[in-house]
Amino acid sequence: MIRNPWALQEAFRSKDVDLFAREVLGLDPHEGQMVWLNKSWKLINVLDPSNQWGKTLAEAIKHIYHCVTKPRLLNRVTNPDAWQSITYRTLNVGKTYEVARGVHEAIVDIVNGGVLLPDGSTNKSLLKGWAIKKVEDVQNKPPRIIWWNHSEMLTIS
Repeated sequence: MIRNPWALQEAFRSKDVDLFAREVLGLDPHEGQMVWLNKSWKLINVLDPSNQWGKTLAEAIKHIYHCVTKPRLLNRVTNPDAWQSITYRTLNVGKTYEVARGVHEAIVDIVNGGVLLPDGSTNKSLLKGWAIKKVEDVQNKPPRIIWWNHSEMLTIS
C-alpha cells in the first residue's frame, strides 16, 4: 500500500496506473478502462468509446496520475528538488466546454474522496486535503487545477 507522496514513485517508475487508481485514488476501473489507462502513453491520447463507458472517470484518472507522478520526467530529472519545482502540464480537451468541464470536476471529486462507489461508500483518496493546491476558474482563461508539485491541468474546448 502506498502511504506517502514519495512512495508514489513506484507507481511512477513502473507506469502502473492500475496500482495508482486502486491504492492512491481508491477506485476500481473496469477492464476496458485499465487497457486504455495502461496503454495510452503518447503525447496525445484520444478516447471515444460508447456512451456510459466511463470516459470521464478514465480521463480524470489519467490526468491525476500525470499531474501527481510527472511520468514524462522519468530518467530526465533525478534530483527530487528539481523534479518538484518543474512545471508539468496536462491538457483536457472536450468537443464542448460542458464535456471538458466534466473531467475537470471529476478530478476534484476523485482527489477529495467524493466519488460514490457501487457499495454506497465513497472513494478513499490518499491525495485528499493536500494534492490540489488551487482550483482556478476565472473568466477569459482556461480553468486549471494547480497541484502540490507545480503540475497544472488545463481544460479547454
